[in-house]
Amino acid sequence: EYEELHQVISIIICDHVLLDDEESYINEYELRNGRNHRFTDLLKVIILELPKVPETEDSPVSPWLRFFKCKKLEECEVLAKKHPEKKEAVLLVKKLSWWEERRMNKEQLSLWAADERIMKKEARAAGLAEGLVEGRAEAHTEIARKMKQAERPAGEITEFTGLSAEEIGKL
Repeated sequence: EYEELHQVISIIICDHVLLDDEESYINEYELRNGRNHRFTDLLKVIILELPKVPETEDSPVSPWLRFFKCKKLEECEVLAKKHPEKKEAVLLVKKLSWWEERRMNKEQLSLWAADERIMKKEARAAGLAEGLVEGRAEAHTEIARKMKQAERPAGEITEFTGLSAEEIGKL
């Protein structure tokens, strides 16, 4: 039911300049037609461009703007000391940072485990390949030995086993 729809506000916080042609650091947008008539008030987009925020900004939202501009956790903690109402937000940032670090550690462990599995699999495959080569060589040597005992000609033994005349002579 359209009459039950609620307004949706999308807030985009940019750490870069998105709107070169706008001087203000905060800009609101709505849906309008070509004659500038508003289509609906149910959708609004607010874009906050942090690089445009003046360092001397002094308004009720200034602490939040400074909070969003923090690059390091230490900066957030200093801000929380000056503005105790931001303490909860700083704690949340710490928690999220810890989770991010923990997630990255888990990913690293997972990648390490996957690398280990791949290396073991490759080592096994290399071992099998090496074993096959050695096994074939032993089989050819055994066939050559039996052919030599059966007094088969050296050329025939070479043809069937791939061994050289010198190798056959050593048997």
